[in-house]
Amino acid sequence: MSRLVLTSEQQSIIRESRHGNNMVIRAFSGSGKTLTLAGVALASKIGGVYLVFNSSMRWDAQRRMPPHVPAITGHSMAFQNVVGTSYGYRDKFRRGRDGRQISFREIARAADCRALTPLTERQAASVILETVKQFQFSADTNLGRHHVPLEKVPASIRARLTETERLALQEAAAEQAQALWNAMILEDSDTPILHDTYLKLFQLRAPKLSTRRWLCDEWQDTNPVVDAIIRQQDDAQKIYVGDPYQAIYGWRAAHDALSEHHGKSGFDTYTLSQSFRFGSQVADMATRILRARGETVPVRGVGPGVRPVNSSNPYTVIARNNLTLLDHVSRAAEHNKRIAMGVSAGEMASMVRSAYALFTNDPKKVKHAELKGYQSWQEFKDVSRVLDDGVLKGVVRMMETYQSDALRLADTILANKDTPMGEADVTLTTAHRAKGREWEQVVLADDLHPSKTVCQKLVDGIPLTDRESETVNLLYVALTRSKRGLCLPVKTASLLKSLEYAPSKHFQIDSQAVEMTNELASALGDTETLREDQAYPAIG
Repeated sequence: MSRLVLTSEQQSIIRESRHGNNMVIRAFSGSGKTLTLAGVALASKIGGVYLVFNSSMRWDAQRRMPPHVPAITGHSMAFQNVVGTSYGYRDKFRRGRDGRQISFREIARAADCRALTPLTERQAASVILETVKQFQFSADTNLGRHHVPLEKVPASIRARLTETERLALQEAAAEQAQALWNAMILEDSDTPILHDTYLKLFQLRAPKLSTRRWLCDEWQDTNPVVDAIIRQQDDAQKIYVGDPYQAIYGWRAAHDALSEHHGKSGFDTYTLSQSFRFGSQVADMATRILRARGETVPVRGVGPGVRPVNSSNPYTVIARNNLTLLDHVSRAAEHNKRIAMGVSAGEMASMVRSAYALFTNDPKKVKHAELKGYQSWQEFKDVSRVLDDGVLKGVVRMMETYQSDALRLADTILANKDTPMGEADVTLTTAHRAKGREWEQVVLADDLHPSKTVCQKLVDGIPLTDRESETVNLLYVALTRSKRGLCLPVKTASLLKSLEYAPSKHFQIDSQAVEMTNELASALGDTETLREDQAYPAIG
């Protein structure tokens, strides 16, 4: 049996953790962060908690942790302290189908849904509930107008609102959301609570916990409420871990607390830069992306070398958006390949079928929430153009491309919804779903390529906006899922070659590695062949 050898970076972190100082650990993709945290836990008998992102990560993490460091989620911690100690909240939790749902009738009983003109009562109930959800997910202590998610107002109505009407709608939504929230937190009321309700209540109680050490994982995308709870633990050692370049949930109000603590007084910063997943070529590609954003530490790959994708073997397609995967569903089906859906097949099929109903001007058959409320396909197209909404415009492109074939695609998606990934020829997923995963062969979809503006900023070393940063993070996440086979969009291969000369580089890359990566980027930039039927069976 081979003996596990820790890198010098891992050894340094484990050694320094014994001093009890607060730490920020920036762990690049595939760099063994869980192993490092297990080493930290084993190096000291101090009782601690390993705080993980979600329940699926919890069970995997607990297998690697010693008994004196349990792995928990923020929700499980809050559940024990709020729902677990209150008969009233337990009953309210059960009323909400175990924290999953509040019905229209229950919302209308607690709030005045008629106050949100020009919305229907059901539309108003949806906006009111979403406003409460936004508040629950924030670190704020008071609910306000800024929690109202206007994007949840049907696009057909949103496009017609004047500024005065928009402000009035926000005020009314915030007021009625406060009424709903008051009913939710009242222990003896009949209004159900959700999972994020008891987590928010726990934060608002400002608890002081006895835990002496917190190992906080995925802190680049943490729940702001959980982060606020941990910040309140003044006497405990805090070790925040994550990859700031994998922060991809800002659209869901996730908080990059890792970067916030990086360089902050009272925190020592360390980096895990050596990836065991991939070799030097992918590491250099990742380094070019990060260096263009001002990163001074290169990614180092000690895993296997990369090669072009061979489509006679199983491979995974990673896209930014679900709708982009439809092209790959169509091509894979044409070549009788078994497909594994790494996204919600039911959600995707519903979107396609509802889009077809709109396209054929049959609005009564529209079931998908984002497509309801339109009376015709032309109205839908007009709204997508006025709002410049990426999702809506994607639906327009899809229907104009596939038209009557869209229903066949929906049937194919549902027919393959239960295919296990291990038995599929092609796995289709998004960068968000791919995070934390790895595959032997990966094909990057075209929609992962950044916009021209973002590409030019990267080349020129100009700082990105938060939204722009997230688009580049998605590319970095997708790129670093590959272990052996990789296929890049042609434009992305060209971008990577141009980033060799990015003016913001702070260190030198070995000239041989540079030449090798440029040649490889050209060889891997082969996604266009996927569009040729005769070439599809033999990529690379």
